[in-house]
Amino acid sequence: MKTLIELYDLEPINNVYSADAIKPKEVIFVGGSEMTSRKTFLRKYLSENGIEVHFEKCNPKDCDSVGKKILEIINTHPDSTLDLTGGSDEAIFAAGRLSAGCNIPFIRADVDKECVMGVYNAPQKVAAGKEYTVEDRIRLAGGEIRGTGHFNLQKICDKIGDKADLMWNIFMDFHTSWYKQVRYFQNAMRLCDADVIEAFREFDNMTCNMEIMHRLYNDGILSSLNTKGSKISFSFSDSDIRKLICDVGVWLEIYVYRTLLLCECINDARISVMIDWDAVQEEFDVLNEIDVLAQKGAKTIFISCKSGPVSVDAVNEVDILKNRFGGRYADAVIVTATNMSRDNLCVYKRAIELGIVVVEFEDLIEGNLSKIITRIP
Repeated sequence: MKTLIELYDLEPINNVYSADAIKPKEVIFVGGSEMTSRKTFLRKYLSENGIEVHFEKCNPKDCDSVGKKILEIINTHPDSTLDLTGGSDEAIFAAGRLSAGCNIPFIRADVDKECVMGVYNAPQKVAAGKEYTVEDRIRLAGGEIRGTGHFNLQKICDKIGDKADLMWNIFMDFHTSWYKQVRYFQNAMRLCDADVIEAFREFDNMTCNMEIMHRLYNDGILSSLNTKGSKISFSFSDSDIRKLICDVGVWLEIYVYRTLLLCECINDARISVMIDWDAVQEEFDVLNEIDVLAQKGAKTIFISCKSGPVSVDAVNEVDILKNRFGGRYADAVIVTATNMSRDNLCVYKRAIELGIVVVEFEDLIEGNLSKIITRIP
């Protein structure tokens, strides 16, 4: 099959799913002015697979205009296949009217079932053509990933390995006092930037939690720990953990990311992702950070991690990012180290109303995160 005729759709993945599966030599998009902002991204994406891309303009809300344009393409490209996956209702109706007089194949992608189905005069079923990455999906929506947040967590996670699991267990065992201890670390390390940090055990209305310190030492996170009178000295066994210890919520993010890497249903995962909304590098770019992104087949999962209470703004932000870059084939998840449904009921209800999956503290204790992610359809 040489030519695939695509009815342009506002849902990004609908425009490429069939092409990725059947790999035509060229794709001709039929649509209106709404194609303009996506031409560059579609051409770049498909050309990477050796597929030529062309655009034919018509009025997608006018059946006759759509039908006329499709017939023009068929007449000049007799080896064509028409994809009914996307497009306006009028465009699909116009294509349906053509089926009676045209002997070309008609197909339709079923993204949820990860295949392309034959509708008329075409193979009954073709399996999905590729495993999509997080970056693929962001690019298809007109965005671009611009590295990571203030820590390069992607790289650090690979380096610290099992120490991340030790830190997660400590975080969970001391979750009610962890915030105060992080404040202590922040201030002690601000006052003493040496390899061996020396500080008073109590200063500026802060008290060092010695139970946490001994646990950090016994688990090998601290390489030294000494007390003398009202003073304490300690050092870290890993420079990366020393950087991260002053971030209250980072261990929740890392736990979520590492859990996703072990989920069989997840084919790609990224942590601390900076997303450029329009993929154009400018002095004042509009960037958003998403804590964790995962790819489950063709579906993208946007995950916001909150170690403390979840605000309405946080709920709305992850929902906006999901809709902007994932659309119909995406889900939003909030993972919180609080019992949100009990302690923050109004915000919890708002999240559920928006279709956001909420993973709470009790779920984390029971190790249910991977099960919850797997159950997302």
